Amino acid sequence: LGDVYKRQYLAGEIVKSNYDHITLEKNNELIDSIFLDKNKKFSYTFNQEKFSPGLYTFRHTPESQVFYIEEGDSLLLRVNMDEFDESLMYTNDKSHENNFLMEMYLLNEKDNDLILSYYKMSPKDFAKKTDSIKNFKLERLASLKDKYDFSDTFTELAHKTIDYEYYDLRERYAYLINRYFSDFRSEIPNDFFDYRKNVNFNDASIQSYYTYQRFLDNYLKNKAIETCIDNETEDPSHCFKANTIENIKQRLYLSDSLFEIENIRNSFLSKIAKKQINFSVSDGQIDSTISLLNKFNLPKDQLKAVSYTHLRAHETGR
Repeated sequence: LGDVYKRQYLAGEIVKSNYDHITLEKNNELIDSIFLDKNKKFSYTFNQEKFSPGLYTFRHTPESQVFYIEEGDSLLLRVNMDEFDESLMYTNDKSHENNFLMEMYLLNEKDNDLILSYYKMSPKDFAKKTDSIKNFKLERLASLKDKYDFSDTFTELAHKTIDYEYYDLRERYAYLINRYFSDFRSEIPNDFFDYRKNVNFNDASIQSYYTYQRFLDNYLKNKAIETCIDNETEDPSHCFKANTIENIKQRLYLSDSLFEIENIRNSFLSKIAKKQINFSVSDGQIDSTISLLNKFNLPKDQLKAVSYTHLRAHETGR
């Protein structure tokens, strides 16, 4: 009975559900499909031998969200599909940790909406704004950690999610400045990108977390622009367009060199290659992309998916 008691357990209710099941994933890999009963409820016991603590993703098409679970936890959730993120609530073990992650998610989404006004600030003012946002979240985490005795493991992970949201805000600001207000580039403080020294491009613990993935994507865009500027001896104006073939190809090379975790590397290679094919203006450019992916040893199933994009491009007249 002791072994059964220690097993990890997830259960919940999906109000106004769209389908008859949810899927469970970890690190972008499918763990299992879990069917709902007639009352739109589900329960699931993790495989004890294959279980590892940390972040998981549950999907109920078209929505998805992450949750955190440790050994021996029984976690319950309830969500209404009409207001998925706003209504998602957790109870039982790790409820406070997961409700904190949801609170941060909703704050991050609010920041996403405001970024379109933030980028009109001077670089110095924007730096102060992002510092303020980060400090507020760190204070909130510290308060809840003391109140609910968060584990060191979760606290470390929560710190990472706050850090990478902070990093991402700055990367997106830099991209908007590069793209639309390049005159501001000279006003960016020397220490604006100091956080890049602390970036772990291969952090397994948060590899599927949305803020980490979004930061990596925006970092690649900016780094490709910076590489283009460094190599341009005459007019660098073309470097600020993120969807040029040259920029996208540079992001492919960066992905291959930066990412050692296969899931991250292959995901970005596939996504960026599909984008390059969509923006190609000739079959020669498309063939060049497919050839490059072959050199990167992309798994066959993902190469096949990219090739399908190639065929679709032909069908639409590319």
